[in-house]
Amino acid sequence: MTEEGRQVVQCFRAVSAYGKEIEALCETLNARLTQEIDNLKDELPCKVAGQFMKSSREDEWDWIFTDVAYSLPLMDKAFRKKRAEMYLGYQISLTGDGMSFDGNEEPLLHVCFWDIEIGFGDEGVHMAYPVDQEHQPRLKDNRLILWEGSGADWKKYQWTFSLRLLELKTSQDLHDRVIKPAIALLSGVDVRTALPDDLAGLVIYPDESVLNPAVQESAAVE
Repeated sequence: MTEEGRQVVQCFRAVSAYGKEIEALCETLNARLTQEIDNLKDELPCKVAGQFMKSSREDEWDWIFTDVAYSLPLMDKAFRKKRAEMYLGYQISLTGDGMSFDGNEEPLLHVCFWDIEIGFGDEGVHMAYPVDQEHQPRLKDNRLILWEGSGADWKKYQWTFSLRLLELKTSQDLHDRVIKPAIALLSGVDVRTALPDDLAGLVIYPDESVLNPAVQESAAVE
């Protein structure tokens, strides 16, 4: 086998191995996040309304997966009949518009609390850069992207925070950096307490121009 041939084989073996690790991460995160919400149902304003829903995206040649996402439906804890009102989910983006913004060259994991499940394709809604401006997103404390929600109380806002995927190495990391902050935000904890400066892997944006380059271009013109 030529050296070039070995490199191709090693490359695909590496992609396959990394895919296996991501699948294991997702299985762990899904189980622990569901369990955590169930355990805290008396303290949270919401409860689980169904099972995680999966969505994924391949590259333009349909050779490799570039993104995978899971969404957990939630409902007001006062309701008895299950019906999804909001979704707590996460999106893993290895390449493409789900992780590519000025200053970042690493895979990301986005934690999203939206009124729609994360999805890809023409009809789907997913985290991408630049951020869609239709619903007027705003940046809170340089770390949490906020949109107006469709309800009151715990449904008043939709939000997303992001983490550098390679910083999530253990199940404890998933608890401390994904689950714990997400639960804190659901509980109404303020942003800097839920997402402190020393939270390893947390994406801190310099300003809103990273999310929407048009902001920077407008400022430059002025």
